[in-house]
Amino acid sequence: MQSSLPMFRDFIPEKIRLWIILMFPFIFQASNPLYMNIAPHIMSDTALTNEDVMMCGFACILGITVTFPILFRLKFRFTTKQILIIVSSGLILCNLLALHCHFMPLLILISFIFGIFKVWGTFECMSSAMKKISPKMDLAPFLTVVFIAVFSGVELGGLFSTHISHYYSWQYVSYFVIGLHLFIILCALTLMKDFRFQPIMRLIGIDWLGMILWSITLLSSTFVCIYGEYLNWFSSPYIYIAIGIGISSLGINIHRLLHIHHPYIEAQCFRYKNIWNILAVFLISGILLSSQNVMQNIMTHSILHYDEFTTVRLNWIVLAGIIVGAIFSKWGLTYLGWSYKQLTFVSILFVTLYLANLYYLISFNTSLEAFYLPSFFNGVGHVIIFVVLTTYVESNTPFNHRFQMLAVLGLIRTGIATPLGNAIFGRLFKVEMSKNLALIGSDIHPSSLWQYSYQIVADRVVEQSMIASIKTLLSYAVILGIISLLIILVSRFSRKYKRGITMILKG
Repeated sequence: MQSSLPMFRDFIPEKIRLWIILMFPFIFQASNPLYMNIAPHIMSDTALTNEDVMMCGFACILGITVTFPILFRLKFRFTTKQILIIVSSGLILCNLLALHCHFMPLLILISFIFGIFKVWGTFECMSSAMKKISPKMDLAPFLTVVFIAVFSGVELGGLFSTHISHYYSWQYVSYFVIGLHLFIILCALTLMKDFRFQPIMRLIGIDWLGMILWSITLLSSTFVCIYGEYLNWFSSPYIYIAIGIGISSLGINIHRLLHIHHPYIEAQCFRYKNIWNILAVFLISGILLSSQNVMQNIMTHSILHYDEFTTVRLNWIVLAGIIVGAIFSKWGLTYLGWSYKQLTFVSILFVTLYLANLYYLISFNTSLEAFYLPSFFNGVGHVIIFVVLTTYVESNTPFNHRFQMLAVLGLIRTGIATPLGNAIFGRLFKVEMSKNLALIGSDIHPSSLWQYSYQIVADRVVEQSMIASIKTLLSYAVILGIISLLIILVSRFSRKYKRGITMILKG
């Protein structure tokens, strides 16, 4: 009987082949050129700003997104052994360049290419292991494992990067990642052989120009969202230039999508049933979850004054939520027979509970342990929506459009929703802070300045203004979550209502 993982050499036992190939995606997903969670360490040693580090992080994610439509072409062009060696070598080179390059356009390009290699390696490992994970080729259990690997790798990457940068320096994080990829190359050379599932498929006919244009569109929109507040929005010519480039490239993409024979993303991808509903859910969930990047970070760092070494402990709780949420998604789809809409409702419910819990935690005396429950809700809600909606899209889309659809979902989720959420919450926080500073500052009695130093009073006013501002923003986010839940709930029963109304009208 032929092994389901025939790319391994014969002396590798069957029982451990799956575990070996599943180990690599954790390494790929934990790897980054620059880690956003250790931005203060990077900023202290370089001329980069927090926005620069964030832009590199999002460029890496966008590189992952736009590569989906060509992943199967790459899989059938190279063997697993060749791909692992190429990918790890490319990631090593990108890490070395990112260590010594501080020219932002080039650093963004390096990060973008890093994302391409990252998703290529992850896809190769997971697609090769699919038959082992799910012998019946059922998507629910397979995608459960995929998203556990993806999100767990992200959380573990945050953990080891924070610990290494705390005890040594941020450069040692890159050296550690380079060591991990040297290990992958060694495993590929010693444990694998060149095995092809089918003859070589040449990389001919791919719309490379379309890939470049979609990348420009996404990078431009992300640039506007990340640097908008930093550059004072429309007071900066760079924002106008980025908007102009983004709109122009998007217009060209739409024209090519409608008029050329095989565009990078075909127009049919936007015509499938419920696709706009799914994109709307991803947009809303992405905006809601981006609150962690703004409001929770302000709470833990600026109000409670936790350092990153303390707050990174929450990654373990989020990781637990991810595993529980992914398993629950599989259980709900396969055993309970829940509909996609029911599980989508559950995911948004957990995200809303996460935000509501944060609202009631705002205080000067909140302990880190109080964040455990909302962090768990965050992980559960985050992973359920990915597993459920991706399973729906994969199950209801023809194979020739399946990976284009994943790219479309990524365009909304990572190219628009998360940066847009960061921009919205960041801007609203600044507006609310200005308002609350004026209100709270006007209530200070002059006698308090005699009892305490001016700096102590000023710091207290700023912190109280932060708390009031965060409460306001969280209330907006919770209301948005509740409205989304009501819409999903009503839409679930809309057909019954329509039938009832029709019967009443007919008499």
